[in-house]
Amino acid sequence: MAAREHSLIDQAVHGDRQALAELLEQHGPLLRQQLSGEIPRRWRSVLSEDDVMQQTYADAVRDIGKFAPRGTRSLRRWLATLRNNNLRDAIEGLEADVRGGKHRRLGLDTEDQSFVVLYEVLA
Repeated sequence: MAAREHSLIDQAVHGDRQALAELLEQHGPLLRQQLSGEIPRRWRSVLSEDDVMQQTYADAVRDIGKFAPRGTRSLRRWLATLRNNNLRDAIEGLEADVRGGKHRRLGLDTEDQSFVVLYEVLA
């Protein structure tokens, strides 16, 4: 690990937000570029590389204090893991929505009420 990066990582882990920002600026473009083609075509209109990277940066800011360097490129591997997890979670969430994850089942007391309840829900 380069001395400059090692120093920035140490500072970032100990709460230096400017050091973390510099590290994210250094590693972010390559991490984003590697997302190219990873978002399934059917989700590209609602999910972008920028969405995934924004969540990755937020997670890095939140969790950098827990990061423990383990050799060269450990920060890049850690950020890539965050990115990959965020991409997977976003796709799983979108697919769950398609399968009805946000829908709720209507409870009807009798069959006679079905049209009334449906009308009220749609209204």
